[in-house]
Amino acid sequence: LFGVLVGDRPRGRALGGGGAGAAASAATGGGRPPAGGRTSLDVLLLLTAVHGTSFDGTVYHLSAEHRGTALSAAEALRLAESPHGVALRRLESLDESAAAALAGCPSSLHFECLRQITAPVAARLASHRGRLQLDALEAIDASTAAALAAHDGTLALNGLVALDMGSAAALARHRGLLALNGVRSLDVSAVRCLAGHDGPVCLHGLGDVGAETAALLAASPTRFFTGPIAPARGR
Repeated sequence: LFGVLVGDRPRGRALGGGGAGAAASAATGGGRPPAGGRTSLDVLLLLTAVHGTSFDGTVYHLSAEHRGTALSAAEALRLAESPHGVALRRLESLDESAAAALAGCPSSLHFECLRQITAPVAARLASHRGRLQLDALEAIDASTAAALAAHDGTLALNGLVALDMGSAAALARHRGLLALNGVRSLDVSAVRCLAGHDGPVCLHGLGDVGAETAALLAASPTRFFTGPIAPARGR
């Protein structure tokens, strides 16, 4: 249930996976509330009323918060004690010691302003057991992607607008839900790499693609969840 509330379920159109309708139905809970029980929306509204905040698909209203631009290892250790996750609102830099401390948090980690990380820091964060959300990252190289791919669980990199073949191949080794909702376009080679990913891949920001790319997305055994896409003319 907590995974549903923090947005771990993929939503939207499902492509690939050998049964788009079934996958989409499973992703949305089948569209029917459990008999005699609360729906996820009921629980969501209850949580919103209790915590007095809005829900936007992440764990903001349940998280411990840090609003500084820097973070010491001691502060990271204190934040990591939160059972409901940590939201780092303005953090602009992160070293290995602080990353290692945060990795001990038993729930989600959400970095809102962290625009770049090194491969060693990514490796520390990858040891975290819980949702890892790095939505401000605008670009990553293959070594950083490979380090993040070791994370076992939901990995959200929604700040990426493009993905080259090297980074796609590295991320394909990740296991769990992979959210790349900021990616606007993907070439055939990147799609072929991601087709080997073990878990759903969310690409809600993907625009029009070439006919070959669209066919690969539809035929892939990996479940790709996208918005409405169409083959671009002349591609």
